[in-house]
Amino acid sequence: MHLFNLTFHGEIQPGRDPEKVKRQFAEILGIEDPAAVDACFTGEAVTLRQDLDRKTAADLYHKLYVIGANTQLVRDDTPKTSPATPPPAKPANRNLRALQREGMVHREGDHIDQKWAVSSAAQAPAQRSSDARAEAAAAAAKAREAENSERLKAEARERAHALERKLAEEREAADRARLAQEKALAEKEKARLAAEAAAARKAEQEARAAARQEAAEKRKAERRNRAEARRRAAAERKAARQAEAEAQRRAAAEQKAVEEARAEAERKAEAERKAAEKARAEAERKAEAERKAAEKARAEAERKAEAERRAAEKAREEAERKAEAERRAAEKARAEAERKAEAERKAAEKAQAEAERKAEAERKAAEAKREAEAERKAAEAAGKASAERDAAESAKAEHPTSDAGNRAKQRPRSATPNLYALSPFRVTTTLRERPQRARVLARRYLAGSVLSLVLMIVTIIVGQVLHPPPAPTGATAIASRADGGLILALPEELLLHDRSGVGSERLPLQSLGLAEVEQVSMGADGESHFLLARSLPGENGEPGERGLWRCRLAAGECQPHGPQAALPAVFAVHPFSGMMLQAIPEPWRLRKLDPEGAVQAEVTHDFGQYPGLQPRDGLLYVASAEGPALSVLRYEDDALGAQLDEIILLAPQALEAGREQVTGLTSNSSHWWVVLANPETGERGLYQFDQRFGFERELPLPAGFHPQQLLTWGEKLLVLDPGRREIVRFSAEGAPEVDFSSDLLTEEIESREFALQQHTFITQGLQSLAWLAFIACSLMAWYQDLRQIAFKPEGLRGAEPIDSIGKEASWIPHAANREARLRRWARLYLSLTCLVLVLAVVVQVDTSTLAALMLLLGGPALSLWLYIRSRIGHIGVLDDRLLLVDHRGTYHIGSEARIRYRGWFLMIDDVLVYSGPRYLPAFDTDALQRLAVPVVERGARSDRRGLLVRLIENRHPLALGAGICTMATMAAITLLLEFI
Repeated sequence: MHLFNLTFHGEIQPGRDPEKVKRQFAEILGIEDPAAVDACFTGEAVTLRQDLDRKTAADLYHKLYVIGANTQLVRDDTPKTSPATPPPAKPANRNLRALQREGMVHREGDHIDQKWAVSSAAQAPAQRSSDARAEAAAAAAKAREAENSERLKAEARERAHALERKLAEEREAADRARLAQEKALAEKEKARLAAEAAAARKAEQEARAAARQEAAEKRKAERRNRAEARRRAAAERKAARQAEAEAQRRAAAEQKAVEEARAEAERKAEAERKAAEKARAEAERKAEAERKAAEKARAEAERKAEAERRAAEKAREEAERKAEAERRAAEKARAEAERKAEAERKAAEKAQAEAERKAEAERKAAEAKREAEAERKAAEAAGKASAERDAAESAKAEHPTSDAGNRAKQRPRSATPNLYALSPFRVTTTLRERPQRARVLARRYLAGSVLSLVLMIVTIIVGQVLHPPPAPTGATAIASRADGGLILALPEELLLHDRSGVGSERLPLQSLGLAEVEQVSMGADGESHFLLARSLPGENGEPGERGLWRCRLAAGECQPHGPQAALPAVFAVHPFSGMMLQAIPEPWRLRKLDPEGAVQAEVTHDFGQYPGLQPRDGLLYVASAEGPALSVLRYEDDALGAQLDEIILLAPQALEAGREQVTGLTSNSSHWWVVLANPETGERGLYQFDQRFGFERELPLPAGFHPQQLLTWGEKLLVLDPGRREIVRFSAEGAPEVDFSSDLLTEEIESREFALQQHTFITQGLQSLAWLAFIACSLMAWYQDLRQIAFKPEGLRGAEPIDSIGKEASWIPHAANREARLRRWARLYLSLTCLVLVLAVVVQVDTSTLAALMLLLGGPALSLWLYIRSRIGHIGVLDDRLLLVDHRGTYHIGSEARIRYRGWFLMIDDVLVYSGPRYLPAFDTDALQRLAVPVVERGARSDRRGLLVRLIENRHPLALGAGICTMATMAAITLLLEFI
């Protein structure tokens, strides 16, 4: 662990009160003597603290910086004396006694506390000589340490030589053991031969003894015996030699037999292996032939089956075509018959209607004179009543009074219709066939709703498949070029710029065989660039393999660089030598590659969460994993990763904000720039240091800016945030400049956004149309289903003529103030609508919302206008019968069960009249209660479905108004959804 000394040169920050700084300085360091405090501010170097760890040193530095004292942290590389080594006694004691007399060092028992400030100017000559002797002792200690190191290396070399000698001795011992074994075998054989020779000699001696005993008897026999003995001995020796030769021959024969047997076994095994391989190859060949034959047979069978299936399908289609032709012929014949029958029926109805028309004309001609006078009188009475009604309404508008008073003053309006302008209700073929046609239409509309739903789903799927790629928010990486230009990396292409920052070329990554670039760096030769990216996706859509590539952009070619099994999280290329340093994760390792991509060295090193590499001045600066610091490492092959120093980055603003993690670093010839982040919140800041890592200032960044990469472009600094289009730019001295904005990137983003807007507009438009078609078809299918249930053709009956009885009917007059009240409501609604639209313009709502609001408010306005302009109809009572005239001028007459009612609606078959609620009646309430209600009560109550169907079927103003409001509401909602 590295230790630090805190030194002070008496420097006070500009604008600070010196007396206040000295007071706080003494409080922090615990100095009670004012003279000692003044001695620290003389301008000479003062050591305030010694042998501090990094955290304690940083905290004390920060405290003194806050009060206005500029201190320095100096790393203490002086070797520390081990506890077993006694310190120099006399010089140290004299120095300590001198400092004690000055009151600047305190003794506590046997422990010397040197935490108070010691001024170099106040030291005595004895202290300086003591320091000189200490330096000499330190130099001697370094020399001893070097001597010990050399001695240890010599011992290591000696141990290596001893190990080699030991291995050689073991090999020699093994050779000697083998030779001894061979010698023992030779000795054993020699002993056997010697034993045989000894036995032979013994036999010879025995023979000689026997011969000497018998020598007295017969000398001749003795010579014969000796000769026999010699012969036998020679024979035995010969036999022994022959036995030995035979043994050697047999041993050689056995050895030869063994070798021949082994060779024969190997030959047989090789022959069997070859035979097995040949058999296997033959079996595979036969299996392949059988497989091909089976595939051929299967293909032939499939071809035949396909031919048979096609023939069967052709025959079936022919049969279906013939059946269809026959069915169409039958339908055509049936339709022709129905057409003829319909023509005959229409001709009969036409003839009947013509006869009735002639009879009616004759009757009307007979009564013309009588009716003319009555009409003239009725017209005069109606004109007079209308004039009086208009005058009453004008008087009411000028002098409004209560409704009760108006009703008392107003005369009932004449409700007698023009009988000659009315048309009777007729039961036609169309009315009789309504249930059947409604059933057919319900099925068609249901099919249309299903088709619309399928179209909407298909539109959604196709929209997702053909969705254009999203517009990039910014560049993913940046790199410089050899000509001073700049490269911006996007997910699908590289944007090349000249040295002025103007875009010059677009280079698709697909032309390089790559995709998804993570990091770009220029090579030392200036012609190649290194890209950390993925290869192109496979044919099955699988993502490509991630790799490190060396690309020559001018030639459009890329080759893998270095090992691809373990890829780096980040890498840095040396600008002069071309060697590459990589930070390999899981586990973290530092790897060095030569310019050709061969691994030179690799060591374990903990990079922490944010690895950063910066080779410079023969050293490697790495972001420390322990705090706001940079680790200084060596990158030679035999000393890769060896740490030389730990530089603490003391930025007061960063320490106050809790930014203690280095996430990025770069430098130019005069400054260092470092990104410090808060490990908990992720908040980041950019800070500038001098060449000796002295803090200078914090560089301003836009709000919400998240610096991801730092690049020295020439002498200037570029700061990249992938989430922003602009790249922040600073001068060589750290002064803010105009942000760098790429014209190619802006053009790419705008084109992507336009394509995305077009795609969204088309897909959402088609989806909205399909959704509206689905709703409309579903509603129409539901309505047709209601029609086939509500309409009963067997209960329909035509209306009888009322020319003769219309005069005798009691017609209920219309409400006197209905139209005026409706117009007042319309004016009030229009005023409120204009007020709402003005408020919407004032609050500056967007155009789409304003258009939707106009549609939403315009629907009820149009419905109200349509309702005001529509006719009310007429209600008449003739004895126990009810006579209804709807808004179309169609009349019907009926009694009891033929009369239907529901709420404010009266119906006879398809003729429907709306009487209105109590607050806005369409007819005179008293007359309606007196004349119509007794007759209607003898009728039947209608269900909601029948009422709804007749309102829509007759295109009643209420139904039209409800439809207009519904369509306007749906259009407004669709418009809002279209632009959200």
